[in-house]
Amino acid sequence: CFLTEGFHSKRTVSGAYIVKQDMKKGTCDVAIVGAGVIGTSTALSLARLGYSVTILDKNKGPGAGSTSYSSGIVRSFYSILDSVKLSWEGYQYWKNWEEFIGSKEAPGGLVKLREPGGVILRTINSSRFLDKCVPLMRSIGIPVYEWDYQTCIANLGKVGWDVSKCYKPLRIDHSDFGLPISGVQPEGAVFAPNTGYISDPMLAVQNMKYAAESVRTNGNKNANFLFGRQVVEINQKNGKVCGVALADGDYISCNVVLNAAGPYSAQLNNLAFLDSNINDMKFETRPLRQEVAYCNGPEGIDMDKDGFISIDLDTGCYFRPEVGNKLLIGGCKWGIYTYLCAFHLITMSFMLTESSIVF
Repeated sequence: CFLTEGFHSKRTVSGAYIVKQDMKKGTCDVAIVGAGVIGTSTALSLARLGYSVTILDKNKGPGAGSTSYSSGIVRSFYSILDSVKLSWEGYQYWKNWEEFIGSKEAPGGLVKLREPGGVILRTINSSRFLDKCVPLMRSIGIPVYEWDYQTCIANLGKVGWDVSKCYKPLRIDHSDFGLPISGVQPEGAVFAPNTGYISDPMLAVQNMKYAAESVRTNGNKNANFLFGRQVVEINQKNGKVCGVALADGDYISCNVVLNAAGPYSAQLNNLAFLDSNINDMKFETRPLRQEVAYCNGPEGIDMDKDGFISIDLDTGCYFRPEVGNKLLIGGCKWGIYTYLCAFHLITMSFMLTESSIVF
């Protein structure tokens, strides 16, 4: 984006902009709204293809939106083939991160994919899902293994898992909450060794920003990041995008606007389609408060060395190891999912305090 001084814009009834003196005007091929993991990775790819890209984000830095709340899990457990293929391709980038970034170092260091492997217990709540995703994973060559019940005891018992019971995913106010299903136990488990996590998703985005800004054409950066800048209007001419107006009065001319605004993407779509009758995007998005509990791992167990990533469909939560012998547990209500996790991780010992919760 090449910014020049001395312009001002005023929108007419037709939606066109009259550019006048006293503001900054920029030009680029593509304007990307949202500097999270999606927006920044797309910017990097476009910059490497020779396009000029401007990345706009109302936050103060890269990855400061919903990416910063991510648990950073890299998995291929999906029940749709396209999702399995996409995730497996993405895994290759994380696995070979230095090669993808194109540098052995970056400000703050490079992120590292940690691969403890992923486990899903085969229970009455998960078997239908696993019966779909395991064949799909195997069809494209992803290593995945079925553990019988005795193998589960041997591999999971040593890290504090109780695999003797099954549960129903119930609300905490349900009378049967926390009670095992009588006479039922897991059949076994599915293990995918190429399942891992990125401990610092924000740093991953910073790595990609650094790589994107390193791409130059004729001495000029192909990718430019503008933070603290909110898009308030998307201008069109003859049915095509021609620019975006910012809250501070600046205006950027572009041929394409890419919506990577995460939970705010529906709001951005509404700017592009002032007439709701021609907006074919029927999905609505909004920011939600999500919980990630940051807890001590089970006492006497080295989570860094022996822990697993798990999606627990009995309890409706997921958890993974965290650097420093910690445990991250995903959920949506404060405190509840840490209790749910403890149904199968019986040796857990942690304090449910507000300092252990990351929002």
